Amino acid sequence: MALRVLIDRHARMVRRLAMNILSDRGDAEDVAQDVFVSVWNNREKWVQGEAKFSTWLHRVTINRAIDRRRRRQATPQPIEVITAVADALVCDDRSIQDDSLERREDIDALKQEMQRLPKNQGRALQMFYLQERDVASMATEMGLTEQAIRSLLKRGRQALK
Repeated sequence: MALRVLIDRHARMVRRLAMNILSDRGDAEDVAQDVFVSVWNNREKWVQGEAKFSTWLHRVTINRAIDRRRRRQATPQPIEVITAVADALVCDDRSIQDDSLERREDIDALKQEMQRLPKNQGRALQMFYLQERDVASMATEMGLTEQAIRSLLKRGRQALK
């Protein structure tokens, strides 16, 4: 009952604050849940008179949202995933190739994202990262200048991010 009152009074502020930091509704909802569970489990740590409860709740929310943002930024960027996938494809060690379902999911997600790119960008990324081709040979095969290939690679990387 007391937890329900706490949530009813403060949920809007907690979600809004988390949303301002994270800019993602799903992450903000997750943070709000974490905040209320944490506050409820640690309610004895708040000392009346030292700070207002809302101030304490505000600080807990900010900390949780910043932690979530840091974890999200620490996840591999698409180029790191491309490199890891390329390493796995050329590796002969079966234990590394089959090490996890997560890697295969990453490969499938990456392929889907690359298919959404403009044709030349996706092709350039595949040639460069998966086929380990150099820019000069790519330019010759695609009939473009080396600068154009570098530009395609850069735009492709940015689009994948």
